[in-house]
Amino acid sequence: MFIPSYKNIIYTDYPDQYKDLVSLLGQNINDAFNVCYKALAKKITLVDNMQGGLVTVSVKVDSNGNPLTKTTFQIDSSIQTLDGFQVIKALNTTSNSVYTTGCPFISYTQQSSNIILVNNISGLPANNTFQLTVMAYGH
Repeated sequence: MFIPSYKNIIYTDYPDQYKDLVSLLGQNINDAFNVCYKALAKKITLVDNMQGGLVTVSVKVDSNGNPLTKTTFQIDSSIQTLDGFQVIKALNTTSNSVYTTGCPFISYTQQSSNIILVNNISGLPANNTFQLTVMAYGH
């Protein structure tokens, strides 16, 4: 279903006795509906509209998925508690012919309000450096 456009509230469409009131309310209502219409018409982004954000981290793991070096990164300071990550891109920077073996899943510890320690990442081949782009979700 395609979202149909809507008609703005315009004070000239109303009788003279209501024009002042419609003019005052119309602008606020029109602005609110414009935002809702744009969101429903595929004009909303995760990064701009969710508490969380995109994070890029580079990591190399062993055969068990444990990082070979201590791997930490910073998330948006607006997140008080991290709910988890969703890996949206995994780029192998060691070899362009070696791919993930499954959807990477990050096990982590939240060190402080915005510092994350990576404990384990499943789905990555050992001894290949991957640049992971992840969406952090939190509240």
